[in-house]
Parts: sequence; structure tokens; C-alpha cells
Amino acid sequence: MKNKTLVLSVILSVVAVVFAHAQQDFCPESDFQVLRNSGGNSVTVTGYLGSSWEVNIPPRIRQLPVTAIGNSAFAGKSISSVTIPDSVATIEEKAFAYCRSLRNITIPNNITNIGDNAFSGNWSITSLTIGNGVTNIGDYAFSGCLDLSIVTIHAITPPALGENIFADTRPNLQIEVPAASVNAYKAAAGWREFADRIFAIW
Repeated sequence: MKNKTLVLSVILSVVAVVFAHAQQDFCPESDFQVLRNSGGNSVTVTGYLGSSWEVNIPPRIRQLPVTAIGNSAFAGKSISSVTIPDSVATIEEKAFAYCRSLRNITIPNNITNIGDNAFSGNWSITSLTIGNGVTNIGDYAFSGCLDLSIVTIHAITPPALGENIFADTRPNLQIEVPAASVNAYKAAAGWREFADRIFAIW
């Protein structure tokens, strides 16, 4: 009986440690400025006050879901990576512009809209993954990402594009899309100018 109690105690201790570690993965709420959205049921991140180069945005701040990254919220910040929670649906204008040290970015499936210049001027980004929910990508969204060499987009339907979204990126930029959608992307407005760079996701 004592052995069973000891084993149970050890298991509970391990679970507690794992849970605590998982909780600590997110940056503290105090690192973020937020604005309560219309209706009062969610918030938009409007600024970053933290010092960490690796940013993991909590899915909830002040007990409300984070549903948007606001205009210029992280613009010009010294960050090397950012994890956007699945609760976010919109990345607004210039949200991550001119983050010179940002290298790779994954945009979750729940995000539908990427605003104008959202990631423009990020010299160090080499790869970009966009989830399957995106329906609109704004003007110059990834312009000036000088080292961007591969973009993977999981959306089956080609998102509506603004102007010059990949201006001043690598001339050999490769765009990977779902195999069943390759022809649709090559024919879609905005995407067709990149037809010779569009390939099926491996």
C-alpha cells in the first residue's frame, strides 16, 4: 500500500511540474498592452513591453481571449521568434513590421486576415508558414523581407492579395501550396504573377 501511495505521489508531482512548466511557456501578461474589443468579450494586443527575444503570446490576457494583434503592436521590437495563439483571428497593419531579428514565423490556422505591411521590413525572416484559414493578405504584407526564401501556405482557396506583398524579397522565392490547389493559385489574381514559383507542398 505504501508503495502505491509513493508511486501516486511521484506521478502527481511530475504532472504538477509539467503543468507548471507549460504555464511558464507564455510570456507574463504584464509584457503586453491590450485593448478590450467592442462587446467587451475579447482583447487586442496593442503593444509589447517585455524584454524577451522569444515571445509566446498568451491565448488569454485579463481573463479574456486574445483575438487580434493590433496596429504596430510589435513594430521595431527586438524579437527573434513569436508564437501566436490559436485564439487570434487578425493580424493588423504593421503589427510585426521592422522586427529586424525575427527569423521564422508560423501564422496559425485561425487567422483569416493579415493586414497591410504586417511583416514588412523584417530582414532576417527566411521562412514563413501560413495556416489554412487565411482569406486575405494586405498590401506589402511581407515586402522588404530580404532573406525570405520559402513561403508555405496551407489554404485550399487562394487568399485575396493586396499589392506587392512579396516586394523586395529573394528573386528565387518559392511558394508552396496544397497539391490540389497548385493550378488554382497559378490562375488566381495576384498569385498568377508568381506562377513559376508556385509548387506543391512536399
